[in-house]
Amino acid sequence: MYRGGYPTYAFTNTLSIDRLQLGNDEKQQIKVIYLDLLQQEIKSVYQNYTRVSDAECHYENVPNDFEATIRIDEEGFVINYPELFTRTAKQSLNRK
Repeated sequence: MYRGGYPTYAFTNTLSIDRLQLGNDEKQQIKVIYLDLLQQEIKSVYQNYTRVSDAECHYENVPNDFEATIRIDEEGFVINYPELFTRTAKQSLNRK
């Protein structure tokens, strides 16, 4: 469960962080498609990801000068995106 109104951010950042497989202190810029639902626009933007530690990745949205240090769990899922949401519970995916 997430507190806040934007749970999709956790999903989209999780995909990027997982795909990049950055080591600590490594940084990479990627080009993504950004869907601005409020402005009804689709645009191409750049994002920077820097792995700070095993549990943190620094995110920068280049065109908006927005940045945040995102916390991730041991499986690579985003658990805290400052001022947007925090995971409040974890559901186990192990089914028997």
